[in-house]
Amino acid sequence: VFEKDTKFWMERKLDSIPYPFLSRIEEIGDYHLIEPDLGHAFELIPEFVEKMSNSNSVAMYFSFFHPQSPEFFLSLAEKDIDFSLIINKPVLERLEKDFRDETAKILERENTNVFIFNEKEIETPAVIAASDKVMFLGLFDRNSRFDRQYIMNSKPEALEWGKALFSYYAEMSGKLESI
Repeated sequence: VFEKDTKFWMERKLDSIPYPFLSRIEEIGDYHLIEPDLGHAFELIPEFVEKMSNSNSVAMYFSFFHPQSPEFFLSLAEKDIDFSLIINKPVLERLEKDFRDETAKILERENTNVFIFNEKEIETPAVIAASDKVMFLGLFDRNSRFDRQYIMNSKPEALEWGKALFSYYAEMSGKLESI
């Protein structure tokens, strides 16, 4: 995994991947590196949105705010996708302040579970997204910036690895019932 794109991995904060998962990193397998093109510089990566939107179940951890994420999260919820989402406190504060209606609609859905990650002392990936069809992992660079590069794989081992990593962070999170 690391040898496929050493520059990418050397520039990432690997301490955001807990050791039990880092020791199993080979399960990610022969991934594809997804990079934003200039035509979508200020949007969620279209391939990410498409793959998640065409899934039956999605488990996602978002540790940064993107202006299109509330609409994207709501679209997943309204498609009756089995949707579990973990966000951190700063993302929740932004959703409460600027996207209150969308957030309330997401929370009302029976197919949706939203969790708040409360651990401030733990480094986390920028994005973990694992569905029944694809896994995405986005890591911050060594300067704690997210350049919106994702690794993606659809192999069963990668899906299981991504779901297990999501579950690891879900266990440290509390369920959000309302805003």
